[in-house]
Amino acid sequence: MENEEVRIDPDAMYGNIFHIKDDESKNLYEEQTGHIRMAGCPFPLSIKKAEFAYIYNLIVEHNLRTGYECATGFGVSGLAAALGFKHTKGKLVSMDAYIEEELQDASKYLDDDTFIRTLLDSKGYKSAKLLSETFETQPYVEFKIGWSPKDVSTVIESEHSEPLDYVFIDGGHSKSQIIKDTTAVLPYLNPSGCYMVFHDLWDSLVDKTKLEELLHGEISIVLPFPEGENLGMIHYKIA
Repeated sequence: MENEEVRIDPDAMYGNIFHIKDDESKNLYEEQTGHIRMAGCPFPLSIKKAEFAYIYNLIVEHNLRTGYECATGFGVSGLAAALGFKHTKGKLVSMDAYIEEELQDASKYLDDDTFIRTLLDSKGYKSAKLLSETFETQPYVEFKIGWSPKDVSTVIESEHSEPLDYVFIDGGHSKSQIIKDTTAVLPYLNPSGCYMVFHDLWDSLVDKTKLEELLHGEISIVLPFPEGENLGMIHYKIA
């Protein structure tokens, strides 16, 4: 495979996140039930190690180049994708409103940009930028502040002129919001093939039948609990 010699070990990269420290040599990240979280911040929780490896390997093995992520959280899933795009010379644009760390509940998504905090001051945004700098993925990922679905078009078009071949959806955790998040990206998917990855595909959170109808195909659970958090994938293709 092209560039095979530069493939990294995603498991090792995931583990290295725990070694990042602040100026006072305190750990910036902690482990919680198989996830990573920002120190002293119960939410959001990251994807798990197996999910991190899955995203990286999916991008590398299929030579994907144009990616979009909703939502950033604090940058761990985006790091997995950016490391993959570093290999393929592609790019990810990742969007978030950075509210979960204060709401403490991903189901309480607010489609409202009048939130009380200056979003650039959020821990999640700063963490995403730090991870990108630490692992030298800056040219391969761009972090945007925005709300889904209303800012999706602006964010994607700001970074990509070609159709998307990779999408990661892990935004507001409700049946209605995941449909909104998915519907918003449909016009930007590569009709010849786009790998769409969904996190937390639990029956209580997702109307999987409706989602599959929207995407004209079956979503496979590639990493069920406990190895993953019901990570699902569909190879969207209509051409």
